[in-house]
Amino acid sequence: MSEYQYYEFVALDGPISDEGLRYAEGCSSRAEVSRVHWRNEYNFGDFGGSVERLLQHYDAHFYIANWGSVRFALSFPEGVLDPETIEPYVHGHEQHEDTLTTGSNGSRTIVWWERHEEGGWGWTEGEGILGRLSGIREELMRGDC
Repeated sequence: MSEYQYYEFVALDGPISDEGLRYAEGCSSRAEVSRVHWRNEYNFGDFGGSVERLLQHYDAHFYIANWGSVRFALSFPEGVLDPETIEPYVHGHEQHEDTLTTGSNGSRTIVWWERHEEGGWGWTEGEGILGRLSGIREELMRGDC
């Protein structure tokens, strides 16, 4: 349970499938859900779905909580982004305050950036941030790291 959590997902390559939409709609009864966007703010509640599963359908994700956690993830179709491209930027696979990791959720490669600021940030909001960050995905797809 938290005071504030914000989750957002966006489909950049085109609308998600019927299967993806059914799953997205089932993650929260209050979320704004469409074939290209999923957004919800939680106050004293929590997300009931799987971020990894939504990233099988949506291409970008942003999460922020007022206790000091933030996460930005980009999902790429298999073969579009070679994980070795990102490898030089991963901190030796160790835990660091700022963490960049790569992984897979089946047929997609995911690049994660997470930060956990001990003590939190006080008042914070997440709306609008994913729109400003999603262009990074196109840059990575062009090979610009």
